[in-house]
Amino acid sequence: MGHGSAVAHFRFLTLILPAAPVVNRLTLLVSGLLASSSLLSAAWSASPEITYVGTTQLPGTARDLSGLTDALEDGSAHDVLGGLGSGIAWTGEGDRFVMVPDRGAGDGAVSYRCRFHTLSIQVEPGAAVPVTWKLTHSTMFSDASGSPLIGLATALPTATGPRRFDPEAIRVTPEGTLIVADEYGPSLVEFDREGHWLREWSLPAGFTADHYGATPAEELPPRNTRGRQPNRGFEGLALTPDGRTLVALLQGPLLQDGALNSNLKRSGSVVRLLTIDRASGKTTQFAYLLDAPAHGLNEIEALSDQEFLVIERDGKGGDAARFKRIAKISLAGATPLAPQHDLTTGQLPADLRPVSKSWFIDLLDPRWGLVGEDFPEKTEGLALSRLPNGQRLLFVTSDNDFQPEVPTRIDVFALPLASPQN
Repeated sequence: MGHGSAVAHFRFLTLILPAAPVVNRLTLLVSGLLASSSLLSAAWSASPEITYVGTTQLPGTARDLSGLTDALEDGSAHDVLGGLGSGIAWTGEGDRFVMVPDRGAGDGAVSYRCRFHTLSIQVEPGAAVPVTWKLTHSTMFSDASGSPLIGLATALPTATGPRRFDPEAIRVTPEGTLIVADEYGPSLVEFDREGHWLREWSLPAGFTADHYGATPAEELPPRNTRGRQPNRGFEGLALTPDGRTLVALLQGPLLQDGALNSNLKRSGSVVRLLTIDRASGKTTQFAYLLDAPAHGLNEIEALSDQEFLVIERDGKGGDAARFKRIAKISLAGATPLAPQHDLTTGQLPADLRPVSKSWFIDLLDPRWGLVGEDFPEKTEGLALSRLPNGQRLLFVTSDNDFQPEVPTRIDVFALPLASPQN
């Protein structure tokens, strides 16, 4: 895409770990992140040079490795490799990543069995094809009773039998388990590497809807006056480098925080960011201010225990796209929110401070060569991989909504430290 000369100057180092169990290798990586946390914070604040490495695309007609042979209610194959740009996480093992599709085709209209995929994503800057992928596993999610989790909107939130689930983000813990953010509830659930349900965290009052429905209209006011908006629950999830804290991100404001006006149009701009101590379950809330009520938040990834990258974007694709940005935010200095704080005006009370926000990458900046009629509407996934010299790669993924004519994109940026460790 016209970036060969810039890419050629980026020194790519392959992460080599000794043969060891997954948990041990992940623990080594987390320990390295802890040891360098102060260096990383200083480097990021120095605005390191960002280089575009390249892209790869997963065809919308590709099939996964689930082994499913049936057709869904809309006639589509159950094993289509779609929607998996909703969430991506580096496992800490070389080129190995996990990606999670959302609830399937048709916005919850089919009984799609929720799953995650394991891929090898190899990056070779300067090569004719700098980014390549290979699918290695497809693994089904199941609830605590062993029943499948499905994307069908008419399924009950909790029941004996299939439970509705809408995975939108995924992270790998130091222990090797997976934590998934579900938009329906919203909920945060931990699974083992075979997709078996391990635990769910309790959320503060006011995050979940009081009354669930089979359609978004059934979950809007006046039936619900608090909780997440329909289809705008947890979209993003981060795990701090020490593995102790989850940071969950709603796509938009809660209903009680002025999310919608009297005509049910989006009008709120204060989004609650939720941190959860994994061990104790203690929660803290902070405010993120959208640049415009029409925007949505789609992912959050940790740089340190205080700094994070966040996708904020509009809902337009192709040449109509106007706002697709990655922000860097910091919790340092932000004031914790209480459930009772009045955010309906779209402004914070004078005694409250939101998370700080600065723009990190504008995906529509012409220098990346990404803009045009093929630019995806839904930029939804972020993952960082860390190289031995402290440099990082940032993976940005799109959700194709299971449309066969639309590929899933994986774009890769190089984020070298301002002062490399070696």
